Amino acid sequence: MIKHFLKLIFIAITISLVAILFMSESQLPNTTDASRQARPQMGSVASSVLFPLQRPAAHSTLSDIASPQSALEEANAYLSAHRAEWHIQKYHELRPRLTTTPLGSTIRYDVFQSGVPVLGIPIILHVDLTGKINADLYYRPIGEVNISNPSVMTSEDVLNTVADKFSEDPAVGSNPSKVIIANQASSGDLAYAVPVLDKESGNTPVEVFLRASDGQILRKVRGRGEFGR
Repeated sequence: MIKHFLKLIFIAITISLVAILFMSESQLPNTTDASRQARPQMGSVASSVLFPLQRPAAHSTLSDIASPQSALEEANAYLSAHRAEWHIQKYHELRPRLTTTPLGSTIRYDVFQSGVPVLGIPIILHVDLTGKINADLYYRPIGEVNISNPSVMTSEDVLNTVADKFSEDPAVGSNPSKVIIANQASSGDLAYAVPVLDKESGNTPVEVFLRASDGQILRKVRGRGEFGR
């Protein structure tokens, strides 16, 4: 009897231990699933390195922004928006000249009054490849110049006043052009731009600017100067 009783006790203890071990194991985390969740997705990492994100659609038209025509349109709009702020006068016409570089476009606005170029007060706008604009502003609202004043000297008379310094350039002949030169007094001087030979420098080709009222030399440029002659 005693042996049979001890055998029952042993079986009961064994069953209890097995039950305790089973319950403890069921409460442990699933290490296989946890390690799978913690493991980085190697495929997605490789994709982000080998195949970077495409440029957003908003930047897909960068070539359009950088085109000369678009740059000119941007510059014209910028100029219109600042016309009042810069006090651009109604009698001043702005004519654009466009040049392009790998870094963007430059639009130079030359000033004219009734078809006569006004020298010294251009507006230069730089448009980069993103459409950003920087301005070099030389413009001043100089007063309107009387370009048909009958009291001014003719180009021939003006040239006669400086005949001791300059002579006619036979390569181009005497071909004076009327210009307006902005001065420091917020006004302009009507002048003649004439291609000549400079006697004082060994008959070097120059372009001389002579004030129409008295023949005074206002400017002298080597070569063919402002007008590319």
